[in-house]
Amino acid sequence: MINPFFPAGNATFTVQHLVGGVVLYVYVAYTQMVLARRLGISVRDAWLAWLPFANIYLLTKMAMREWWYFIGIFIPFVNIFVVGFLWSEVGARLGKNPWIGAAVVLPFVGLFVPGYL
Repeated sequence: MINPFFPAGNATFTVQHLVGGVVLYVYVAYTQMVLARRLGISVRDAWLAWLPFANIYLLTKMAMREWWYFIGIFIPFVNIFVVGFLWSEVGARLGKNPWIGAAVVLPFVGLFVPGYL
């Protein structure tokens, strides 16, 4: 008997989402690592881009802000402004318009911002 709440096609759908999520994670981690190296952060610290939660700490280092901005990421609604602010600071440090860095909070557009910076 086929369960109407879990049709057979959902397994393929789930695998596609897992593969897409891994590809997206690798893209964001790699671009953050490259940006950290361009900003003069050591290779040892640039590898933090690959570790969950540590990559947020690396973002604060890239923006040259205090570590407690890391806490702001975990506060609902505040996190949108903190992430936008930190990425705008990274964009400014790279010589780009700070608004481009802040665009990382926009849906879909934000996926391309780290690659552009």
